[in-house]
Amino acid sequence: MTYLDILKDFPWWIWVIHIILYPLYQIIGTLKHEGAHALGAKRQGLRIVEFKYLPSRIDGRWYWGYVRFTGEANKTTLLMPYYVDAALFFGGIVAFMNREEFWAQRTAWLLPCMILTLALPIVDVIYNLGKWLFGNRGDFAKAFKDL
Repeated sequence: MTYLDILKDFPWWIWVIHIILYPLYQIIGTLKHEGAHALGAKRQGLRIVEFKYLPSRIDGRWYWGYVRFTGEANKTTLLMPYYVDAALFFGGIVAFMNREEFWAQRTAWLLPCMILTLALPIVDVIYNLGKWLFGNRGDFAKAFKDL
């Protein structure tokens, strides 16, 4: 039995439930992303001034979330969410590797675990790379402004 077989056998309403849960997944992803920035800032010795993980607008710009801290962030702090993304993604790969029978018995947890460990990190990286490549803004633009 493969993961595709397990996912194919899900009733349609399971997929609808997870589509409805998308805002929750987005908030969890934003909390992970901004939390990683905050962790990097703390490691760097900066003081966290403001931490938001819910969508908001600042000066007319839309943000999924943000962290404000004193001082200038180094590259590690700016890129910390992507280190966390890599750890989650490769941890997810290991968790799913050759364990189809284990997950076949835990189908209620399979889709959320795949979303949180595989899909959210990929979406985070692609979204932020796009901000850099097509708008020269965001974490990557700040981290690689010297290039």
